[in-house]
Amino acid sequence: MRDLIAGLRIKPRGQAEELAEELEKAYLLMRNQPKTNPKLSFSPSSLGAYQGVCPRYWWLLFDGAERIDVTDALGFANMRVGVAAHDRLEELFRAAGMLIDREIEIRLEDPPIMGYADVLINWKDEEIVGEIKTTRQEVFLHRAMARKPAPEHLLQLLIYMHALGKNKGFVLYENKNTQQILVIPVIMNDHNKKELEDAFGWMREVRAAWEAGTPPKPVFQQRNKICQSCPVYRQCWSDNKPGTITIPKMGGITV
Repeated sequence: MRDLIAGLRIKPRGQAEELAEELEKAYLLMRNQPKTNPKLSFSPSSLGAYQGVCPRYWWLLFDGAERIDVTDALGFANMRVGVAAHDRLEELFRAAGMLIDREIEIRLEDPPIMGYADVLINWKDEEIVGEIKTTRQEVFLHRAMARKPAPEHLLQLLIYMHALGKNKGFVLYENKNTQQILVIPVIMNDHNKKELEDAFGWMREVRAAWEAGTPPKPVFQQRNKICQSCPVYRQCWSDNKPGTITIPKMGGITV
């Protein structure tokens, strides 16, 4: 587990360190409680990376497997920073006179998908979908050099663009260190349509496997860090639902 508290290993430890440890415990108490309610759809924000590329992960969510939040205190703090930044940047679009709507509910039936697009803005008389991400400096600089969004962020945005019937979108990255922003435009061209349809095909295959009651086999080794940080790790390896079919992990969307 990563250290939330700076200087924790400095000796001797005093009351300041004890106070910081109590704050760390408070972060852990704020995490989501275990859930067992079945998910009804794929979540765009969880697709395309980490456990979101694993067919067994989604199968177990649809089946109502217990989900345990294993985020450490530092990770939870980073998540809260991201939520606050979203609110601030969405209001920035309002102040600029561009904002049409924010946190727009997205629903698709085939494959079943439910999520929320960050913003819909009016830019030069066109409606454009925006997705907001905060990231550490080294990732921000990499995105600035590449001028391309991360594959999982592109997939998320393409889903929202498709659902809202928009041909233009953007991913906005904010540098957590400096609050600089980077806007990367995205067009729903033939390449992106093909990438999106491939992703939809994978989701349909996973959903069909769940409807047929045939669990996929794991695509990660049990000791893999992605696997061990998964909220359904315990259920996945309990042998209660042994895998019977092979579905490959979701292929990486190309940008």
